[in-house]
Amino acid sequence: METKITVGDISNTTEKPSGKARLTRVRGFKIVCVLVVLLLPLLIMTACGNSGNAELDEGNSEFGIRDSELEIGGLEEAEEAEEAEEAEEAVEAEEAVEAVEPEETEEAEEQEEPATPEEPEILKVAYITIDDGPSRAITPGILDLLQEEGVPATFFVLPHKDVDDLYLRIIEEGHEIGNHTYSHNYTRIYQSGDVEAFRDDVMKAHDWMLENYGYEMASFRFPGGSMGRSANIIVPRKTLLDDIGYRYFNWHIDSGDARADIPDRSSATLTNNVLSKTRDREHIVILFHDTSDKKTTRDALPKVIAGLRDQGYTFDILRNFPLDQ
Repeated sequence: METKITVGDISNTTEKPSGKARLTRVRGFKIVCVLVVLLLPLLIMTACGNSGNAELDEGNSEFGIRDSELEIGGLEEAEEAEEAEEAEEAVEAEEAVEAVEPEETEEAEEQEEPATPEEPEILKVAYITIDDGPSRAITPGILDLLQEEGVPATFFVLPHKDVDDLYLRIIEEGHEIGNHTYSHNYTRIYQSGDVEAFRDDVMKAHDWMLENYGYEMASFRFPGGSMGRSANIIVPRKTLLDDIGYRYFNWHIDSGDARADIPDRSSATLTNNVLSKTRDREHIVILFHDTSDKKTTRDALPKVIAGLRDQGYTFDILRNFPLDQ
């Protein structure tokens, strides 16, 4: 049978549940409440966890950026520090190079432009030579002067009598004795074609000095000099002198104490004759004489020696005359 229910009658027409059904509903409700109570914290924790994770992720993202920024900033600082260190090393290297460069530059300049060698000091030497003696009147005074001044000289002697002590004194006081022939005879020693006569005269003087005074002569002077004589006379005689071990010497400066063309033979004139011709010469051989009539020679010698020293000369004997001069 179909039952019709109206709205107004619903409360009256619905059937009321039984007591058992109501009990079952109450129990179900309680169970639901218990479950809600039990699950609610879990749900809350889950929700909070998700929210925290999101915030943590967001925070981590921020921190990641910051860490990245810090990491980039640290890299930049490291690079800057490295660049500063490299710049400092470069400065130190440059300073080291600059400290070395001047020496290298100086060495290069020295190699490119070698220093101009200093000019060697010229040793000026005067050789005082005294011919034709010795004589008792003049030679002792000359020897005294030379000894006082400490000046050596070369004596081209001839064989004179009664002056043995003067030959010995010349030798003992450090002077040189030179061969001037034995005869000093121009006709004999310069005779054309007769070189043997010249040789005999030279060797006679050589042997006489060696036998009487134990002195071997090595320097020779032609009587009157070799200048102005014909080559056919002088050349073979020079060759002979070389063969027997003699060096021959003329002179650069004549004092004029034995020249007939110089009437004024005062000591002042003789001094001027020498000193006016000696300047700018490296080696000079000066001619004097000590025969008995050469009284002004002794008087001129002190001023000549002083003047030569003022010009920078030292003194020596002809035996030491340089071979290349």
